[in-house]
Amino acid sequence: MKKGKNKFKIPNFLIYGILQLASKLISKFKFNLKIEKNEIKKLKGPYVVIANHESSIDFINMVCATNKRITFVISNSFYQSLKIHKLIKMAGVIAKQQFQTNPSDLKKMKEAISAKRPLVIYPAGLMTANGVATPIPEATGKFIKWLGVDVYVAKTEGSYLTNPKWGKGFRKGKITLNITKFLSKEELKEKNPDQLQKLICDTLYYDAYKNQETNLVKYTNGDNVNGLENVLYWCPKCNKQFKNVIINNNSIKCEHCGNEVYADEYGFLYPKTENDVCFKHPSDWYKELYNNLYKEITTTENYCLESNMTLKMLDYKKHQFVEVSKGHIKLDKEKFTLNFIENNQEKQVEVLIKSIPILPSKPGIHLEVQDGNTIYRCCLDNGKEVTKWIDVLNIFYELNNK
Repeated sequence: MKKGKNKFKIPNFLIYGILQLASKLISKFKFNLKIEKNEIKKLKGPYVVIANHESSIDFINMVCATNKRITFVISNSFYQSLKIHKLIKMAGVIAKQQFQTNPSDLKKMKEAISAKRPLVIYPAGLMTANGVATPIPEATGKFIKWLGVDVYVAKTEGSYLTNPKWGKGFRKGKITLNITKFLSKEELKEKNPDQLQKLICDTLYYDAYKNQETNLVKYTNGDNVNGLENVLYWCPKCNKQFKNVIINNNSIKCEHCGNEVYADEYGFLYPKTENDVCFKHPSDWYKELYNNLYKEITTTENYCLESNMTLKMLDYKKHQFVEVSKGHIKLDKEKFTLNFIENNQEKQVEVLIKSIPILPSKPGIHLEVQDGNTIYRCCLDNGKEVTKWIDVLNIFYELNNK
């Protein structure tokens, strides 16, 4: 296989072996990973694995599934900003801009299949902040059908509660991984892209808290909800937004009405008093929040969001985000509009959103607007608003694509 600049590269044997050994040790002793079913353990390629995405550690756990060198498809933002960027590059990953169709990226994936390599894809692209699966791009079914090889599905449970997107650090509990046959290449041919799209969405859907009701795994420090207030930014008692704060690490309290709930070691929530309003599952709280926001948007003419921000951009040489300037960001039903100063010149960038259901973000800190190869990391002045911006974008996507 030719290894030009824009060609697929087979994972380096030595580097991949080192990463694989490290991942096995970390998954076993830090994450308590248990692989219950594994139909690719001794399988030779080519084949595709589609996987759900609960946490950033899902890649580490997946490396343990087979001694074969797997080619992973990961987001370009994540890939370019990793401190071990050079090692990951040598491990043969394919970096892809999220929610964008780049012929070069597609070509690399097809080359991996042609080279009879296993290919692992996380169709949702983004890990969840609220415990519920994030949207899967509309073209996924068409893309999987185009690859034309056997498809396996990898379902992870427990990694969200081990390493929640809104939290800091890891909580040892239990993670399970099941990898099973999804469709043979012959069955794939019989499905049209729309059928395949629905099947993929249904198969990869999950609610981490509903699964926890069955698993009932205790997590070390699992009652620490610092950061969850940035996801559950709406009070179910008084309907105010951005008033929730953390009390004593394990309680969420509304500063406006005093509504207070606390968490147990399973990650479930309970009312502090009989007068407090509570959802046991944070995912249910989030769904109610989302439904209320949907009603607000659909009954408000020309709904939009605006905020001042600090803009950071990805430095491809340093492999880190660097501050550019203060600026302003706006989101309406059609586009993002960014105003900022770059190289002492005022700039305005517009990014259409019709094909963007969700964006990379860190609750309470930033969201990333992607335009081609350029990534704008927008640190809102009020970080608590970040999750709402992502929710509004998702609702606009639903409305624009009905």
